[in-house]
Formats: sequence, C-alpha cells, structure tokens
Amino acid sequence: MIRRRNPRYYKGEFKDILGAIFSNRIASGDDTDLFEKKFAQYIGAKFAIATCSGRNALSLLLDAFGLKEGDEVIMPAYTLKDLVYLIKEKGLIPKLVDIEKDSFNINPQLIPGQITPKSKVILATHIFGLACDMEKILEIAKKYNLIVIEDCAHALGTRLNKKPVGSYADAAFFSFETIKAINTFGGGIIVTNNEKITQNVKDSIKNYPNKNYNLPAKIFFSYLEDLAIKSPFYPLIVRAFMNKITTKIISKIYLSVHNTTRVKKTRFTDLQALLGLKQLDFVDSRNKLRKSIADNLKNKLAKGILLQEAAILGDRTFYFFVIKLLNPKYAIEEFRRELIAQGLDCGIKNEITDNCAKYLGQEERFPITKEIYESTLQLPLYDNLTDEEVSKIAGILNQVITKGINEE
Repeated sequence: MIRRRNPRYYKGEFKDILGAIFSNRIASGDDTDLFEKKFAQYIGAKFAIATCSGRNALSLLLDAFGLKEGDEVIMPAYTLKDLVYLIKEKGLIPKLVDIEKDSFNINPQLIPGQITPKSKVILATHIFGLACDMEKILEIAKKYNLIVIEDCAHALGTRLNKKPVGSYADAAFFSFETIKAINTFGGGIIVTNNEKITQNVKDSIKNYPNKNYNLPAKIFFSYLEDLAIKSPFYPLIVRAFMNKITTKIISKIYLSVHNTTRVKKTRFTDLQALLGLKQLDFVDSRNKLRKSIADNLKNKLAKGILLQEAAILGDRTFYFFVIKLLNPKYAIEEFRRELIAQGLDCGIKNEITDNCAKYLGQEERFPITKEIYESTLQLPLYDNLTDEEVSKIAGILNQVITKGINEE
C-alpha cells in the first residue's frame, strides 16, 4: 500500500527535541526572536510574528486591522471550513467567491460581484501551493479600498514572478503543522511591512500564556501517527476507508486526537523556533525535490485527468498533489475504493479541503467549487517517494481510469 502522505521530519530532530525539552525551551524567548527575524528575511518582509497556529494568526490579523461586527471578509469557497467558523465567531460575515476551474484558487473576476459597502478584507488563499492571481486581486483591492491578507498555509516557498508569496499583501500568514513545508508540531507566523499591525498583534500575544504544556503531547501523537503509517497494519486502516461507517469512525478518532493536542492561545515556543530554524535552511531544497517528484508523476499520468495549473507565471510548491477526474463514470468515493483495492491510498473531499458553501447553505451558488470538491483526488506526494512508487501510482490510476472508460 502506497500511503498518501508522510509527516515532515529531519535527521537528528528527535535529539533536538529532547535537548530543548530538558533545557526548558517550552517557553518563548531568544530562539523565537531569531526565528521571526530569519523568517521575515526569507519572505522579504519587515516584520514576522510567530503564533500558536495558522488559524490564530488569521484571528490576530482580523483584530489588528480593527474589523468590527458586521464587516465582510471575501474568501474562496474552496478552503478550510474552520476559517469560516473563525470569521463568524468574531461577528464578521464570510462572503464566498467561486474558484477557477484550472487553478482551484479564488476567481478574481468574480470578486467585484461580492463587494458591498461592508466589505473590508480579501483573503487570498494559495491553495495546495499554487499562487493565486495576486496582481488582479491587489488591483481590485486598491479600487475598492480593501485590505488583502494572503493565506500562505500551503505555500511556503511558492514564488510569483520570482517574488515569494506572503510579500504581496498588507499581511500574510503561514502554518507549521506536521505535513507543512516547515513542521514545528503546530504553530504559525504572520508577516507584514506594517509596523502598526505588528505592534497590535504583539500586544495581543503578550496576554497569552508563555508556556505550551500541550506541545510534548502533540509531538508524541505525531510520532505515534508516523509509526502507524509505516506499520504493517496501515493497509488494514486504509482499507477501512472502503466502507462509509468505518470511514466516519476513523475520521472521528483522528480529529479527536488532534483536537486534544490543539492549542488555541499560547505563545510560540523556543523548542518550535529551534525546529523552524533548522528547517528554514533547507525548505527550498525540499520543495525542489517535491516538485521534481510531482513533475515525474505528471509525465506518467494518462488522459482523463485535469492537473491543477494556472496561466500566471510562478514557481509553485506542492503541499498536496491534487488532480481532477474528467467525466468520471464513478462517484469519487467509488473511484477511491477501486484505487485502495489496487494498493493506492488517496484523499477525497474534506480530506483534501472543504466546500465552505455547504456550511453556509449556499452550495448551489458555487458550481465550480462543488464540481472540484466532488471530483478531485489527493495523490501521494512526499519527500522520500521513490521512482518505483511514482510509477506504481501512475500505473494504478491509469488502469482504473481506463477501466472506467472501457465500461462506459
């Protein structure tokens, strides 16, 4: 069974973690300051402020920009549903925009139709590591006097016209979860050139607890998950996804464990900063490796597949390798079951990301989002994926697609 993902660790990481824990680096301090400085330099921003998560980073930014109850945040319909809930909990109104059929990113042509006198922010998400059309988005924002926040949770290292994403807008945020380009076992960071926004965010973080006591538990469960993925029992776990009931049970258990270790409000720790500094040095080389694996896989795929692409120039990264099936005979759940039966683990629907319109009762208003959500697959892609495994992935997928065509 070829697993769909692999957490991002580095050689010597566990030794670094133990050393940091025994030296009591569970609090924020000098290492955090250095990480913020180095990260700002990497993006080309004046300021960077480490946070306890990407979600927390967005929450801090919405507060720092002074948004008030009833203000509107324009955002893509195809993204993490937690952001919709976060926005609504603040008394703000999420205004969804449908996505482009080829890039899966927010469609800039549709943004003006969602703008009202209450609109304050455009949330520009670079989905799966592919940059959205920032030039057009910034043009619209300037015309209507809107704030732009880049959601770079999937896109550390992505460049657009040789400029890093995260350096285009009024502010941006990144995420450092276990399968992100930098893994600090949770955490995130804000970048901006705005000194006032920086100070507002720092003033809010001052009130957060200085120690993250949940961090060792987060690390423990992450390593446990890695062991499970690499164990001989993993194919049995994956095959459970061939049944709707067992799929729900596994999903509930997984989310329960992650929610237990998720920290809502605390400061980024020196332990996390130490891990971040080590990985920042080779984030570009890791991204380059993943891109070469993705290119290899692309070249082996047959017809009947739409690759996630954009017309605008840019050096993308691959958080996920996501494809759309063209005119599939089967529903995506049935297609996935067929792939699993052949030994290929892959993600579908909310395992990739969410159709946020469903949670606002607006699903029919966003047909492209609905189409992409119901017909995309997340294929395996990680640093140590071998050429043999890439060939096997393409072979299984091509075989199942061909079978579907022949049965029509």
